[in-house]
Amino acid sequence: MYSFLNLEPVHCSLSGSNCCFLTCIQVSQEAVHDLVFWRDVKKTGFVFGTTLITLLSLAAFSVISVVSYLILALLSVTISFRVYKSVIQAVQKSEEGHPFKVWYSWALSKC
Repeated sequence: MYSFLNLEPVHCSLSGSNCCFLTCIQVSQEAVHDLVFWRDVKKTGFVFGTTLITLLSLAAFSVISVVSYLILALLSVTISFRVYKSVIQAVQKSEEGHPFKVWYSWALSKC
């Protein structure tokens, strides 16, 4: 038999505070409730639209194809953004540095 009396507090990414696991579940249930009842139209439209496109893609293509096309699209957007920032830096003659420097330093600090 499991007991919930000795639960350790954990950091809940949904509420941004330290809470027990059951509170995090409650927060996620409220978030799902808000999505289903369209409380925030932009967020709900994005979530349901993305889900619909993913399901339609999976109905027509294999999982490997859908994942590879999504990764290819992400790579194309990333490279385009990097080229755009480089052109802007060259035209304005500024020294802003690499646009993804924050994520590079974050990824290297986790190693």
